[in-house]
Amino acid sequence: MTVFGNLIEKGDNVVRKRIFILLILMALVFSSCAKKIKKDTDQKTASPVTLVFATFLDDGEQVEAYRDIIKNFEDKNKDIKVDLVFGGTGYYQKISDAFVNNKKVDIVGLKRNKMIEYAKMGYIKDLTQWVDKNDFKDKYYGVNLGYGKLNAKYYGIGDLPYTNEWFYNVDLFEKYGIGQPGTLDEFIDTCKTLKKYVKDPIAAGTKDPWVANILFGMISVQTVNTDELSNAFADNDREAFLSLSGAQDAVNTYYDLKKAGSANYKANNYDYSTSVDNFVNGKAAIFPMGSWAIDKIEKVKSQEFKYDVFENAINFAQNPISKVAATAVQVITVNQKTKHINEVMKFMDFLFSEESQSIFAEKNGISGLKTVNKADTPVKKNIIDHLNQTDENSTMYIDNISDAMMNVTADRLSQMMSGKIKIEDTWNIIAQESSVK
Repeated sequence: MTVFGNLIEKGDNVVRKRIFILLILMALVFSSCAKKIKKDTDQKTASPVTLVFATFLDDGEQVEAYRDIIKNFEDKNKDIKVDLVFGGTGYYQKISDAFVNNKKVDIVGLKRNKMIEYAKMGYIKDLTQWVDKNDFKDKYYGVNLGYGKLNAKYYGIGDLPYTNEWFYNVDLFEKYGIGQPGTLDEFIDTCKTLKKYVKDPIAAGTKDPWVANILFGMISVQTVNTDELSNAFADNDREAFLSLSGAQDAVNTYYDLKKAGSANYKANNYDYSTSVDNFVNGKAAIFPMGSWAIDKIEKVKSQEFKYDVFENAINFAQNPISKVAATAVQVITVNQKTKHINEVMKFMDFLFSEESQSIFAEKNGISGLKTVNKADTPVKKNIIDHLNQTDENSTMYIDNISDAMMNVTADRLSQMMSGKIKIEDTWNIIAQESSVK
């Protein structure tokens, strides 16, 4: 007979109770250990949640930055995997199909005009509370916020900011004692002076429709309320386009610049690359273009060529709505029907953190997060100063219209300059031909 049996047989009630309690405690300990072992095994064997992050980009430093950021995120979050999916041909058709048919996509990079369309259709989440909670309005440039905004709601944050700048030939300006213009009249006078020394005061080839829209947008951002423009586009509202305050003023100023001889009458034959070549080869003194052009300028210029951007934006309006036009490449948005919202927002927090944006700035030279940028060249210092001047109205004209309207704008401005349509009719024609209701 066992020891336990002998004790029980003696009828010792105290011992009996102690043994009973001991057995219960042993059972609880074994049960707890078993549960812990099972939990640890489940955690080791469970598959991580996989998020799909779609972007229309397919190569370059921006993509490399995203790869590095995702790797860091996955290292810190073993239970979440992020698949970066590249758009390629038919990107927006694929995204539309994913939204309509509820296919797997969680985070989506969109051009602003496509963001406007998808927000209108209810396909992407309103992230206003997230933006407010993270104090992004203080931390990020105005254009990064405005790029993801529609009707006072934020559907995302623009990732890579670029300003539209007036690049100029430093040596030529210094040689002839030409100062940087600050107003429309001063700019016209500057162009008249430059015509004595160069073939074209401005390298503004308009063979590529988007280039003509860049120049027009550098004017219209000061005269047109972007919210009104984007809402007219979102609703495809002809009357809203026709009544858009300040639009015809921008057309008039565009005409004044061209009429003053600031750009060669053969500009319609120049594409973007030719405009860059004319600028760096001294055939033109000023080059109005996005700050992204720095990469191309650096590749084709001689070692001796010195350039900068105007320190201050040119005032085309007495009380400009915004001083500087800018863009932010793509808005990072969230699918309204994502099944993994907690994991998605955890990644979004990481993506727009200082740690990740430092990688973005290192790879791309700039970030939307103000604190990580370094003014390590005179040109970059001016660009950062201009980014600090952007507000939520600063998004480029071209970002707030359809591709069809971009082409119509370029064509009708060209016809206006050749005298085929009247100046005062130009905006009405653009509005009529670019909307359906």
